[in-house]
Amino acid sequence: GTTDTSVTVDPATYYPDKSGEFSPDSGKSNVLSGTIKGDGSLVLVVYIKRASHTVTYDSATNGGSTAAQSRTVYYQGAIDLTLTAEKSGWTFIGWNTNKNATEKLDSLTMGTSNITLYAIFSRTVIVHFYSGSKGVVHNQFSVTFKNGETTGSVTALTSFGAVNSWTALGWITADDAAQAPSKAIADAAIKGGTKITVTPAKDEYNYYAIYTQSQTLKYDSNATGDSSVKNIPSSDKLDGAYYNSLDKKTNVTHNIPSTKPTRAGYTFASWNTESNGNGESYAAG
Repeated sequence: GTTDTSVTVDPATYYPDKSGEFSPDSGKSNVLSGTIKGDGSLVLVVYIKRASHTVTYDSATNGGSTAAQSRTVYYQGAIDLTLTAEKSGWTFIGWNTNKNATEKLDSLTMGTSNITLYAIFSRTVIVHFYSGSKGVVHNQFSVTFKNGETTGSVTALTSFGAVNSWTALGWITADDAAQAPSKAIADAAIKGGTKITVTPAKDEYNYYAIYTQSQTLKYDSNATGDSSVKNIPSSDKLDGAYYNSLDKKTNVTHNIPSTKPTRAGYTFASWNTESNGNGESYAAG
């Protein structure tokens, strides 16, 4: 410039951007104006500072128990995402500016205003299906919930472990399986392929298969062609027998008639499940 000319500098000329987040640092020795010396020199000094804003870490909004924390971060500065939060029974995932988010932020820089970060949590619920004799066949599925998610679902299995001579009807809850099986419980069984709703209120759900069969107990004289045999009971058909995979049974007992068969020259000993007498023996009555 020209010797003895007064010069004034506008600090905004040197701001990195026009965000409004920069200003002269009044705590420093700024030299914003002066007169050009005879040798043509003039030194002006501009100190610039960035604005800072508050980051609030909020776990309570999504049910967390960790007290709110805060940090002050300069504009364009990296925000610390390493803080943790707790929620009983849930796993902390990370932080997000969206309270309904299901994933964490991996990085975040400070903008032009205060920021609230919300804790993101998840909880995994296990759903078990037991079928076959005494629940020997076990399948399980997991359902993961995040933050505000309140319901999920699994599809009930369409295949059941086999129980000899029994027909699978569907699935029943652990509470129902703990009771003696009944027609009412069987009628309410969840059919295979049905969607089952689960919630994060429980750690796990247990379902057991329920089966039915019609049983016919036949009485054989074990003396084919001997017309002297008398008093052979008629077949006893028992409908509505039930079994569940928690090993509960109902209506599987037959009452054997007290009348004893007669045969010329023989005395009745017992009924037996094998014709040679090597099976299970049952007395009349």
